[in-house]
Formats: sequence, structure tokens, C-alpha cells
Amino acid sequence: MVILRSKKVLLDGEFSPARIKIEDEKIVGIAPYEGEHDIDYGELCILPGCIDLHVHINEPGRTNWEGYESGTQAAAAGGTTTIVDMPLNSIPSTINASALETKRASAKAKAYVNVGFWGGAVPGNEKDIPDLAAEKVRGFKCFMVPSGVEEFDFVSTQDLEKSAEAIQPTGLRLLAHAEDPETIEKSAKIWTGENGASYADYLLSRPEEAEEIAVQTLVRISTTYDLDVHVVHVASARALDVIRAAKAQGCKITAETCAHYLYFSAEDISDGDTLFKCAPPIRKASVREALWGGLADGTLDFITSDHSPSLPSLKGLEKETPSFARFDKAWGGISSIQFLLSVVWTSAKARGFSLSQVSDWLSKNPAEWNAFEKRGRLASGFCADLIVFDPDAFFEVGEKKIFHRHKVTPYYLEKLSGLVHATYVSGKLIFSDGDEAVDGPFGKLV
Repeated sequence: MVILRSKKVLLDGEFSPARIKIEDEKIVGIAPYEGEHDIDYGELCILPGCIDLHVHINEPGRTNWEGYESGTQAAAAGGTTTIVDMPLNSIPSTINASALETKRASAKAKAYVNVGFWGGAVPGNEKDIPDLAAEKVRGFKCFMVPSGVEEFDFVSTQDLEKSAEAIQPTGLRLLAHAEDPETIEKSAKIWTGENGASYADYLLSRPEEAEEIAVQTLVRISTTYDLDVHVVHVASARALDVIRAAKAQGCKITAETCAHYLYFSAEDISDGDTLFKCAPPIRKASVREALWGGLADGTLDFITSDHSPSLPSLKGLEKETPSFARFDKAWGGISSIQFLLSVVWTSAKARGFSLSQVSDWLSKNPAEWNAFEKRGRLASGFCADLIVFDPDAFFEVGEKKIFHRHKVTPYYLEKLSGLVHATYVSGKLIFSDGDEAVDGPFGKLV
């Protein structure tokens, strides 16, 4: 048995002095602070590990972008103990049971944190959905616009209806990248000549209206097919209003936003700085504040990283530091899994939110939403996935401490609040601040 103690253990939403008893990968008891212990973390906070439900690892097929070894080490260093891997951008995409088995085999011996898998919903794979569900994918992800990779095609409204009809009997959710393709196609006509470096033009090419219209379609699909639908990476105040109204009417719709939408704003982004390119785009500061409001009132259910790494060359960069490139050509994705907790805490603290609320958005809520039984809380019988966190420490993001395969991130040189001192997965210490490596791998396929 291992016994950890701290004067600040998060128990049922409150920080209290306590000892955590760990045996056989589980928390076997929460005891009073005084008494026998192995490690005393003093005034540092002990929290449940973060659960990141939106991660692109890319292995197999694009492991040179990111792989399970580097991606899950980065997760561990940032306090994330469970991830769910998106069905793209690996090759093959996870659109049938055979591809899922290939992905599991890739992850099995390399996962430093726990890994689950989303299945894909693409045109024509409706017949594969029951098999993927039987093999325990955690839901099905689709794109309503082109995904950026040819192996994972986007769904038309007709395709979406076929997918919904196939998914509904499985009891799982449909997750959607929600942007309207017709609106995007019309808006993309702004790209002419040499203006591809303009961030203002990139924003115009993917307007809020595209998210709004797509979410309206998803509300209709959810109502028609009595289907649980989830909107990933909400970046629009207009889409947020649609989700809020639909929830009020009893629609089975949920939604997430991402750390970069809560931390950055369009006003922060210089022309040509494609490290910030993602889809939907990072919008103006007023939209960012609306998203924080959506978290506060429960319209948004939790926060993810949408870790979507790539080679520096795909960002139009000659080296792994910011330079002048084109938004119309660069890969749209942000590397961020290692900084999820610190980025969210930095932004949340500035707005008066508590660390307990942040833990709900990053641990408790995603665990409950995706039926991760016995995860996301510190309680007897729960998995011993926990982190030790100093909410008052500050650090600067530098290359030497980035565990991502590539050091390509818009958080480079950002000064963040909140430092992860230790990460435990299944009761095993896999990361300690100051280490140059992550111990393990000890992660499980969940």
C-alpha cells in the first residue's frame, strides 16, 4: 500500500487535509490527515487526473506528426491521465473494427496514460458502426466539412442521417465537427492573390454563421432520431446560443470548448503566425468571454485540448519557431495537450473561477459524460489516477520542457500559472517535476 497525504486534497468539491490510501491500482481509502504516510505533499493540491476527450495522436500512419509514446508522455507531464483518441489523422482511420484493432495494437505497449478510442462516422460506413460499438469505441465522430485528410471524408446531411440511424441503437453518441460546408465554401472565396497571411481574412473564411447553421442541423438530427449528439470544439457565441436554447427544450445535445478558445483571442494573433491556425478559428475576445459564460451556466459541459499536432513544414514554418506563413495553406491544428490544465487554470483564475470548478470541467464532468466509471474523482474504489498541482506557481513554456514530438505550439514562451509536480496513473508515479523523462508506460486501454 502507498499512502499520500496533503493539506489540500480535493474531495467532493472542497479542499481538505487528508491521506489517500492506494493499493492494487485503486484508491482503497480516504483517511484523516494525521497518521502513517509514505509521501507528504504539504500545501500542494492533490486532484483527480485530467481526462481529455479530444486528442489526435495520429499513430499509426502519421507517427512522425505525433505518436502514442510522445503524445501520452506530454499528457502525463501536464496532468492528464486519460485520453480518448480521435479516429483521424491516423492511417487507417478508425472507421471499422479492423482499423480499431490496428490502432489498439499501436497504443498497447506505448501508452503512458490511459487511452480510449472514438470510432469514425464517414459516408458509407454505416454497416461498420455496430461492430465498432461491440468493440467498445466510446462514440462516433464525424466531420460536417472536409477534415483535411483524404482518408476521413465529411458527411453530407443525408450521410449524417444514415449515420444517426445506425448509431442510435448502439446507445452511443454522435460527435460532430460542426461547420456548415456551404457557408464555408462561400466564405472561402475571399482567398485571392497574396492575402493568405491575413488572420482577419482567415476569420472571414470561417465565420460564426457556419458553426451556428451546423449546430442547428445537429439539433434537428438529435430530435428526429432521439440521438445523443455532442458538438466538439465550440468556438462561436452564436452556436452557443443555439445549444443553450436546445438544451432548454430538452434536446439530447452536449458540447465542449477548448483551452485555446478560452485563452487566446483574435486580437492576440499576428498575420502569418500559423501556429494559431485551427478550425473553427480562435475568434475575438468578446466570443472568448461568451464561452466562459457558457461554461459557467452549464451550456458547455467540459473542456478539451483538441491536441492536433503536425510537422513544422505543414504549418508553413521553416523552423520550429514562429515565422511568416499563410493561413490558407497551413495545417489547422494546435499542439497543446501538455498545457491543458495550466492554460485553463491561468484563464479561469483571472476570471474568478475556483480550482474545484476547473477540476470539474477537466476531470469530473468528462468522466461522468463518457461513462468512465470510477475515474474523475478522488474517492474510495476509484482508479488511482491523480496529480499533485501547485496552483500558485508560474512557469514559462520552453522547448526543453515540451514533451510533444515537435515543439510547434502557440503557447511557446507563454507564462502560465499552475505547475504539475507529480502524476500518478493506476497508483504509479509516472511523472515528477524536474524529470527529463516520464516513467512507464503504465497506461491502460480503456
